[in-house]
Order: sequence, then structure tokens, then C-alpha cells
Amino acid sequence: MPSEPTWFGPVGRRLAGWVHTPVGTSARGAVLICPPTGLEYVNSHRALVRLADMAAHVGLVAFRFDYDGTGDSAGAMADADRVEAWRGSVRHALAYLRSVVGSAPIGVVGLRLGLTLVADVARSDSPDLLTMVAWDPVLSGRRFFREQTALGQLVGGEILPDGAIDAPGFRYEASTVEAAAELDMATLQERPAATVLVLHRSRRVPNARQLGGLGVGATIEAIDGQEEFLDVASPQATQPTATVERITAWLDATFPTTRLPFHAWYESEATFPSSDGTLVTERLLRVGPMRLVAVETVSGTTETHQSVMLLNNAVEHHVGPVRLWTDTARAWAAAGSRVVRVDLSGIGDSPTRPNGTEDVMYAPDAIADVQEFVRELNLRPDELTLVGLCSGAHLAVHAGAALSAQSVIAVNPISTEDMEPLPAGPTVKFGPRRDWPRNLLGKLKLHDAARKIARAVRALLPHLPAFMWRLAVGTRLAHSPATGLTALTDTETLLLCGPEDSYRFLTKGKWDLRKLRSNGRFRFMAVHDLAHVPMPYRQRVLVTQIMTEFLELQRPPAPARDEAHGANAGDDLQLALSVEHDGRLGK
Repeated sequence: MPSEPTWFGPVGRRLAGWVHTPVGTSARGAVLICPPTGLEYVNSHRALVRLADMAAHVGLVAFRFDYDGTGDSAGAMADADRVEAWRGSVRHALAYLRSVVGSAPIGVVGLRLGLTLVADVARSDSPDLLTMVAWDPVLSGRRFFREQTALGQLVGGEILPDGAIDAPGFRYEASTVEAAAELDMATLQERPAATVLVLHRSRRVPNARQLGGLGVGATIEAIDGQEEFLDVASPQATQPTATVERITAWLDATFPTTRLPFHAWYESEATFPSSDGTLVTERLLRVGPMRLVAVETVSGTTETHQSVMLLNNAVEHHVGPVRLWTDTARAWAAAGSRVVRVDLSGIGDSPTRPNGTEDVMYAPDAIADVQEFVRELNLRPDELTLVGLCSGAHLAVHAGAALSAQSVIAVNPISTEDMEPLPAGPTVKFGPRRDWPRNLLGKLKLHDAARKIARAVRALLPHLPAFMWRLAVGTRLAHSPATGLTALTDTETLLLCGPEDSYRFLTKGKWDLRKLRSNGRFRFMAVHDLAHVPMPYRQRVLVTQIMTEFLELQRPPAPARDEAHGANAGDDLQLALSVEHDGRLGK
């Protein structure tokens, strides 16, 4: 079904949305899809795209949107009074949808906290809603933020004394946490729509008191698979196909068959302040014959002097790892860069290539996608920096070599050698797993001794001379994760890794790193406090700082190269952080 992006909402604080329309000029009505927040937002993106497509297929105009400070919308998650801002976003989305479909009936689907917010708006505003689907609803804002606190601590988030929460990837200010305590379905006195469908986890059955008015006369059903959908790392998420089909069937049965004209309108460009107050302009684009999706950000006041492309990490859409790309793009654009965030084919909001498969990491068409973005957006490779994390870092390296890009920033690649395509799903494993040694040690009751030996060996390996690793790789006893980097002979390159990811490069890739440092264009930084995906707030700030300082080195006019610069490659990033093992690379 046709879908197009648009800006809407208040001038100077625009919100981003996607309109999915049925074929023709008439519709049976419209459905507003309210997403969750936090990591659940990341995991749910593909499923909500599918739901919107299927709703359009049965004759409805479907509207997906991002709350203020989330996704592509203006603002930041750490802004104060998020709950009221999110309520306002729901109101603006309903107003947009009403402007499109006129008097046709409107329904809503809310996933997790999205349901909580739209039900609260329905209580205060009494919009005329034909139906409401409560998909695994958050019944209490207080409980939700307790869960966020616990999750944040699991990934190394800080315990903040002022009542704020350092959740995975997001920081919620104290005012937001306090206001969320007022969100409670038990206080809902009346049914918020003419009909209600409640879909709850089979292991978490709500009672009548918890549902409040939401449960009055509602159809209440249990669904399976929510844990596998929302409570895992995004590359491992299982798509909730049966649930999406159930919701579509409910909407199809609830809306009248009579069709009324609709008039969808789209705004592709918006201007709003970045985090430092500088005005930036963002354009929501469909690119090339494939109509791939890109978001371009430029300064409204500063002359553009370099280009940056931010690539998908794993199968997460163009906002990047828990919105890091959105925030970074706006900061870099305010400083004078032209920044493009992209969705590769089959990922996020981009279509899948013919005979292709959606949600595939290390896809064979990925380099062709990058080349299409460069060509269609008139990006000059000699002024272009490619940036990626994990599989996106792998792509940045290989596309950078293919394009002879000016520079590459590769954050936490598992490897840069050629990789087989890896479809997302529950079978995805992070790192090699060998079960037979573990099972054998268990039978021999040697687990404790094996762990001690393994720790000792692991500590020893980075100290081995580079020539020994060259011999191991040459005899195929090991594979160098730095193989792909060696093709970046004329490209300024930053390899930025946390402890787990740097270990592979400091052992198996040691010989290749030694050669790379000799050409003066390669910088390697191994940071003690950096997870594979930088979830804690402090890690996100640190990664942004390092990348920003490297990017500033690429801006013209470039300093003249000399012998001293080549001999001290990597030392010109003057950062207050620990660079571990750096002195061992020359051995």
C-alpha cells in the first residue's frame, strides 16, 4: 500500500508521521497507531509498519507517528515534562487524521505506553472514537518506570539522585517520571471508545480493577509471543504476525463498509532548533527508483562543508541505536555538515528489493543501496563520511572502500571481513557459541577450573607479538576481523570499540592493525566503558564526543600532512578517556 512521510503539529516543534493510504481516493475510515517508548519503540517499528500496511489494505487510512522528542520528531527524550508533550503529540496526530478523512470514523491502536497515553487523552478530550485496540497495555505509568529503572541498571545505567531515570538508551527527567505516576488505567471511569479490544500477555492477565473503564464491555483476549517480540535485543525479535492479523481482522469487522473521500496532505520539510538552539532543517525523502527512505538534516544558518551518511545498525530504522543517529545528525548539521540518515532496502521504512528479504544484516545489496543514495542525493565521495555501528560499521568499511570515501567511522564492528547475510530473528547469536566444550566440562565437573584457565589465556593473548597472529591467520587457525579495513588505503578511518569488540582486533587482527597504523590515516580507540550498543547516557555522550572530534578533523581546510603526523596517528584526538592497549599495536 502507498505510504508517505510527513511533518505535522506545531510550527517550530514539528512531529514526524507516516501516512498509509488505501488504493483510490476514498476510505472506510482511519486508524491512529500509537507506538510505545524506549527500547519497545525500537523493537516494534517493523510490526507497526506491517499493521499500517494491512489496515490500508482493508480500506483504512493508517497514520503512524513519533511523539515529541522521539524518533524523527523535534525535541529530545531528556526534555522536561515528556508526558504532557506526548499527550500533546497524540492530540496533534488525531487532529491531522481528522483533517485527512473529514467525518469518516476514526479508531486507535495503542501498543504498551502508547495505549496508556491515547486512553488518557480520550478521557480528557472525549474524541469520537469508533474503536480502541489496547495491545499489551501499560496499566500503570508508575509500574512502567520501575521497569525502566531496573532495565537501566542491567545495562550499566547510573542511579540518579534527583528522581530521573537512566533507562536503556534514554534518560527520563524527574518531571516525566513524576507525571507518569498519574497514568493509571484503574482510574479510567468510562469506556474510551464505542468498542474496545484488549490484547494482554497470556502470562500477565489484568483484572477488572486494573483495566478500569477500558475493560467495560470490552473484548478481552490473550496473545502469545510478546516477550519474544519486545523483551529481547532488536535483532532477535520475533515479529508478532498472528497479533497483527488479529488486530487487522478486528478493524476490518468494526469499520463500516461505506467509503468516504479522503485528502491526505504531506509536508516533506521542517525547521526547528537543534539541542544548542541552532536552527536545522530536515527533509523526509524518498530516493531513487527504489524509493528508499532518507532523512536529510542541514543547518538553516551555517554553510555546509562536508557530508555524512549514518547507516542502519542491525535492522533498526534510521533513527539509529536508540535514537543516537537523530540526535547526532542534528548536532552535526548545526555545526555545518549535511547529514543523511538512511534506511537500506528491506529495513525500516524502505521497500525490499525484488526477490529480496526484509530485515537482513550484511545484505548483499547493501553497498548498492549506499551507492544509490550517494548518486541520487548528489553526495561527493571525497567529501563524505560513512558512519555505522555493528553491521552498519561493517557496511561503512566496505562501502567506504567501494566509493573511496573521504572518511569512515566504524563503531563496534564484530568483524570487517566478508560476512554471510544474517536474517533477523530468534536464531541470531551474538558471537560464536560452542556448546560441546561446555557440555563436556559440565560432565567432568571442571567448570570452575576451565573458567580460571580461560581468563588467564584471554589476558595473555593480546600480549602475543603481532607476527604470531600473522602466522595464525596465514595458516587459517584464526580469522582477522580487520581484513576489510586494509582496503581503506586512501580513507581516513576511525575504529572505535568497547572492550569486548576491541579484543578481537587486538588479538586476531593485531598484524593488520599494525599495518594500518603505518599509513597515517587510521585511528583505533579502545574505550573501557563502552558496551556494544551504547545504552547508558554517559556512553552515548562519550561516543558522540569522539565521533564529533574525528569528524572535525575531516573538515576543510585540512592540515598539511607530514612525517610527524603519520608517526603519531590517533594521538590527535585529545579526549579525556582511557585508550587501552594502544601501545601494543606496534609489536
